[in-house]
Amino acid sequence: MIEQTHIPLELAYELSVQALEAARAGDWNRVQELTPQRDAQLRLGHPRDSRSADIVRILIEQNAQLLDLAEQAKGGINEQMQQHKYSHRALSAYIASSEQP
Repeated sequence: MIEQTHIPLELAYELSVQALEAARAGDWNRVQELTPQRDAQLRLGHPRDSRSADIVRILIEQNAQLLDLAEQAKGGINEQMQQHKYSHRALSAYIASSEQP
């Protein structure tokens, strides 16, 4: 029988910490790179004990934080898009009015 270790969960934890740091820095490309790596570690086996449960709880909390940061970033992007649309309309109106004699 092969003994399972906590190494995959610990690696998943480290990758999750890195993803949170990247998200806080606005580096969403890095978050996208780290997520599949973390997920692969989670699919590997781990012991069913209190240490694993503690790590999994932390991972769930970190995932919730990542989702919150993603939602905040999404809101910021939506706001920027609205501002861009407004600026584009204003510029178009200005160009149209300047073309009239």
